[in-house]
Amino acid sequence: MKLGKENKKRLGIFFFYDEDGIVDDYVIYLLENMEKFTSHNIVVCNGVLSESGRKRFEQLSHTDILVRENIGFDVWAYKTALEYYGWDEIDTYDEIILYNFTIMGPVESFDLMFEEMDQEDVDFWGITVHHGADFDPFGTMKDGKLPLHIQSHFIAVRHSMIISDAFHDYWDKHAMIHSYNEAVGLHEAIFTGIFEELGYRWKVYVDTSDLREDTYYPLFNMPVDLIRNRKCPIFKRKLFINDFEGTIQENANLSARELLVYLQKETNYNTDMIWEHLLRSANMHNLVSGLNLRYIVDEDIANEKKCENKRTAFFVSTANWKDYFINYMQRLQNVPVNYPIYILVTQEKIGIIARKMLENYKEVHVAVTNKNLFETFGEAMKAYDYICILGEKRKQTVEKKMSPYTNVLAGQELTMRSMCESKNYIQNIEKTFENNKFLGMLSACFPVHANYYSGALADWKKNFKMVKQVAQKEHYHVHLDKEKPLAVAFDNSCWIRGEILKKYLERRKEILRNLEEKEGRIWPYVMPLLVQNCGYLATNVLPKAVAENLLNSFYQYTFIIDKQYRRPNKNYLQVLSDRAVIEVTSEIYYDSGDGFDIKNVKTLKTYINPFEKKKVVFQIKVPEKVKYIRFDPCEGFMCICTNVTVKQRGINLYNVNGIHSGKEDLFLTKDPQYILDGDFRDITTLKIEMDNMSVFWNENGFQKEIDSFYKQREELVSSIEYLK
Repeated sequence: MKLGKENKKRLGIFFFYDEDGIVDDYVIYLLENMEKFTSHNIVVCNGVLSESGRKRFEQLSHTDILVRENIGFDVWAYKTALEYYGWDEIDTYDEIILYNFTIMGPVESFDLMFEEMDQEDVDFWGITVHHGADFDPFGTMKDGKLPLHIQSHFIAVRHSMIISDAFHDYWDKHAMIHSYNEAVGLHEAIFTGIFEELGYRWKVYVDTSDLREDTYYPLFNMPVDLIRNRKCPIFKRKLFINDFEGTIQENANLSARELLVYLQKETNYNTDMIWEHLLRSANMHNLVSGLNLRYIVDEDIANEKKCENKRTAFFVSTANWKDYFINYMQRLQNVPVNYPIYILVTQEKIGIIARKMLENYKEVHVAVTNKNLFETFGEAMKAYDYICILGEKRKQTVEKKMSPYTNVLAGQELTMRSMCESKNYIQNIEKTFENNKFLGMLSACFPVHANYYSGALADWKKNFKMVKQVAQKEHYHVHLDKEKPLAVAFDNSCWIRGEILKKYLERRKEILRNLEEKEGRIWPYVMPLLVQNCGYLATNVLPKAVAENLLNSFYQYTFIIDKQYRRPNKNYLQVLSDRAVIEVTSEIYYDSGDGFDIKNVKTLKTYINPFEKKKVVFQIKVPEKVKYIRFDPCEGFMCICTNVTVKQRGINLYNVNGIHSGKEDLFLTKDPQYILDGDFRDITTLKIEMDNMSVFWNENGFQKEIDSFYKQREELVSSIEYLK
């Protein structure tokens, strides 16, 4: 069926979700560009919708707004919209478009896409396809494979298919969706195949058939190619903040950054909309890692001139410099002579030395006090646009176990070099702020040598409770994760915009009073929270030479560990076996006749060793009137369950989504499931036994689990790969 006629009657159904109900500019831009191609629209919001968000949607023409409970994901949002109008009304449309907030665009416009697709003789169409896979990453496909399919972020259905009983039944009888995996496995991945088998013709606007052998997911892995060479008008929001461990399985993590640069330099798309949305809504760790946003600044190339109309100052505490005072003061002499320097010392004789070493500087302020920088120079800080803080050298937890002490000195030197490597470097940091209006704070990278390795995560976890308290008490709109550290001010040092630091100075007394903590412990963690809450990015900076060294260090670690694990005189397998105790969570769901109650999940904790065979026993309580029980043995892992038995007679156990072979059930999904049925009337407790349960890693659970029992992460990443 072609849509060549004028005055087409087209309904746009847009699914929207935001945790806080805020409608950002990219959403409105997308909808405004779709308006010219639709005669009527409906926005279905799952969860909450802010008052300002509703007003923004209400400004769109011919648009209804539905706010519903956040259940059923996009599938139930579309189903709700169809039911809202009813089939009598829906059947009058030439075309309906189901699309959602997970896409951004258009890069230029939708004009060419609709012009071309209106002439295609199809029953339904989309913008992009997923090429499918010979495995099931979601654990919800009946045959264990992911088929080729139109991606559900944009599917258009024409009148010939809209009016069919098959299309009506698909939505009227669709099973409830309880998880993202089900949304893919029970809708997105199968929608195309279901209607293709019924004889309906389909096509996508962006042809990627030549990439079938290169990538499963062209829009995610090759977005620039699709936009530049294949006229793709959209890109995925998630690309910029995807979990790093998942991304690195499919590409070298260059796609997101390349796309952002391409959009900025080669298109008319306003990338400020991307920044504003992500800085408000994303986890900062995901944003920094997904977009490779750690800045490497050249210290050799001088800027032609200092940033105009911008004032920069250095605020330095020498409180814990001790025997290395002269060394650090010599490093401080990298500051250009026309920059103000404020120095806090604890003894007058140290102040005399400081003044002498900086006698060529135009403006030097020395304070002899036991107070900290903010108490001493807080008012002065408010006068500057860019501020470099060199704080007290704080002893890290990992440093207590270090020998020799040169390891600690090397870590402190990394901070000093990252803050003030050279005069040119300092001026280039200023230019970095000038050229990146969303950049708010730069701190040194956490060292990776000796015991520092993995220290960033350990330090973050240790202080996470305090970080979360600050965010809650100060009402900071930030998304925190205990497993994802932010770029805190390592060694109490950082570069920061003055307007942000001023906000901290205005609230510092209340923050200290609320947490009853020492300021030197709090502020390095408060800063990145405050930075994001102000709509800016907090990340790391390092000089080019240091970056080259870190890259070399990571590569050499790989070779060293690889070599160590192949030495016959070292029993690393025994070391692994001694340490590797994993906490596994099993989940229990009950069905009393109305389907499984997903909201009332029961959990069991089991501790297993992945390197030894051991019997596992599960005790499951049985409520009254239960008809079916769903047992998920190890949530978050793929696994093999050996010789699974139920001790009560008359109770049957079925493998739902695994492969059964002999006495073993193999689950190639992180959501393995069994179903139990039978006569539960006289049973209060079920006992399920396994001769062994072997769990193995998947890309989503790897880092979180190994961090809990491995002392040095890089050592065990290599070992697990070797064992595979």
